[in-house]
Amino acid sequence: MKMTVLRMPVEPVAQNTALGKKPESTVSMLHLSCVAGRAHATDTLNPILIPMTPFPTSRAIANFSSLRVALCFLLAMFILSGCAVHPKIAADKVRGKSTVTIIETPPLKNLALIGVMAPYFDFHFSSRSDMFFSNVDYTLRGDYAGDAIASTLAQQTASPPVSRSAGASSLVAAGLVGALIQASADDTQRKAQGFDREVRKLFPDWNPQQEFMDALLPALRQRGMQPVIASRKTNTLLWPASKEDGERYRSGSLDDAEPTDSEMLLQISPIAFWNAPGPLNEYRMNVSVGMAMYDAKTKAFLGRQTIIFDGPSGKIYPFYTGLVSDLASAQPRLRLALLSLAPKVADVASGKTAD
Repeated sequence: MKMTVLRMPVEPVAQNTALGKKPESTVSMLHLSCVAGRAHATDTLNPILIPMTPFPTSRAIANFSSLRVALCFLLAMFILSGCAVHPKIAADKVRGKSTVTIIETPPLKNLALIGVMAPYFDFHFSSRSDMFFSNVDYTLRGDYAGDAIASTLAQQTASPPVSRSAGASSLVAAGLVGALIQASADDTQRKAQGFDREVRKLFPDWNPQQEFMDALLPALRQRGMQPVIASRKTNTLLWPASKEDGERYRSGSLDDAEPTDSEMLLQISPIAFWNAPGPLNEYRMNVSVGMAMYDAKTKAFLGRQTIIFDGPSGKIYPFYTGLVSDLASAQPRLRLALLSLAPKVADVASGKTAD
């Protein structure tokens, strides 16, 4: 039986700057299956995971990368579409109202993360998004070593029987491969805890959140609205808010704040970061703005919506070290992507469209 062996890069420990080359630790495995943004190595012809001797195959890597991205994207879209429909703010609930008080989140951190599937329909203003606005370090979630073993066990039960020795070998191989992926991802995420500092070394006055607000205010005024920014900052919905099925979002009580003089209250949650959905995925821009609106007089919840940047992602980064070395180019692109969402947020808030 003829099998094609593919190489998958693992985050290098060091970079040989003297020679101008980047050493790549590699693990060669057969095929890739993506489950909810995680990559698992499996063999479609045989349920045994087999670590192979590393060797360079640039064309195989390129073909494999393209296939992996496509499969992950399609599966993620299928999972997300099956879970829920993104809620929207109905234009007729906000149209015709001209005064609005805006509540911002706390200052936005610069992050490069592995394993975050965002933004899904209720990511903004939830506890899962607190890491973008607090001093709590992000810890990689998920046991990739355990996932690899579980994946192999599932295939063993669904596939034709194999010998006891082959089954044992597959479990050992799965454990070794999974452990290697896990260790590499954990090591990379530990390095990435200093990403905010790396950004501020290069851009001491970096504040895309403030720049977003500076772009949003004139956009609202152009649409006939009179915005006022409140002094309070929070990443929790201010007053009670529930989904259509009655399940409550993370939100405050009616006593948490007094009504405002405006007709509406708008909460804004801009998030822009670099994201690798799984340990074997590249870092890409992930940019979105969460918004929630209330009747400022009655405190009635008018709805929430997530505006997602869907423009070209530009350059992607297989390794964290590559992202850091290219910050002078990468961060301005991230900033422009966030600023491009200000007119869309203004459209929804003014009732011009429910984009």
